Amino acid sequence: MSNNIDNIIFSKSKSNPTVDTYDALYNLEYYRTNEYLAPLENFVPFIKNCESLCRKSLYYKKYIHYIKEEVGLTACQVLGNVQEVDPSDNLIEMHHGPLLTLFDYCTIITNYLLYNRYKFNEFTVAKMVMGEHYNNRVEVIMVCETVHDLLHSPGGPFVELDQGFGDVYGFLKKYKNGLDSNLIYKINRYYDKSVNIGTQDYKLFEINNFANKMNDSFDFK
Repeated sequence: MSNNIDNIIFSKSKSNPTVDTYDALYNLEYYRTNEYLAPLENFVPFIKNCESLCRKSLYYKKYIHYIKEEVGLTACQVLGNVQEVDPSDNLIEMHHGPLLTLFDYCTIITNYLLYNRYKFNEFTVAKMVMGEHYNNRVEVIMVCETVHDLLHSPGGPFVELDQGFGDVYGFLKKYKNGLDSNLIYKINRYYDKSVNIGTQDYKLFEINNFANKMNDSFDFK
């Protein structure tokens, strides 16, 4: 069954509702499919939309409050002398890392949903990502603004895995089918850099081995 309103065609298909017009080159699907997300020009904006939904979410702000007030991470984890005494000062900011960014978390969950052929859209991914924050499976570090800017710049400071809060290994094991070759390469590079500077972290060793075992298993078929 479909409805037409001012040249807008709305299809109430049970499998995937769509919105279309007579003049459009393509329709808008409610759920995202492998075919839609296959081109990078669709995939990257989709992930960025998921990121944006997370950051604008009330639950995102509440999570930062939880990290500061309940967990007690009110000092910069790189420059320890910078501490937020009054919450209204907002001296300490949340950074996703050091291993995975928010973009990476959204990508892994999107890949996982595609792999398992679930119906989903940006809101589905954002909700799942925020849920993993509250399950403490998203690793974050709390830093001052200056350090935060440097972390987003080439050649920024190296942050060790054990400086973060959150079980990133638990996240990777739960969504293992969402690990693609680019993410595995990123994990390998972080591991190599960690080894080169002399960091001894058994959890990172486990993560690197786990990622490499998953290297040949990622497939949307």
